[in-house]
Amino acid sequence: MNIRTPIATGLVALTLAACSSSVSDPCGNPASPPYLIAIQVTVTDSITGLTKADSASGTMTSTTFSDSLWHIFSPTTMLTGIGDSGTYVVTVDRPGYQQWVKDSVVVTKTGGCGVLIPAKLSALLQPAP
Repeated sequence: MNIRTPIATGLVALTLAACSSSVSDPCGNPASPPYLIAIQVTVTDSITGLTKADSASGTMTSTTFSDSLWHIFSPTTMLTGIGDSGTYVVTVDRPGYQQWVKDSVVVTKTGGCGVLIPAKLSALLQPAP
């Protein structure tokens, strides 16, 4: 399931829907959890330290899920990925820079309702040769 819309106002409603689900896994977590913010990537130039998220794009991929990273916060200082718990490979691309890749990014859940703890990453982009 890929969600391709900003969710800033829907987080509370989605979380409540997950908690009220009557279907659960053996641990008591909803079997079909909503997809929430799983990845946050701050994108900066490795030399100048200036924010470079404005023209950046990216992906997050696990063995069962793949989606684009999005600009959902303003001002645009980061890319955000919507997903579920799991282990991801995260990539960031921006014109004029080498691709940034981070593998084995773990997103976990906590609490009785399985609230996601987003992975917070810093992509330090290297200028392209």
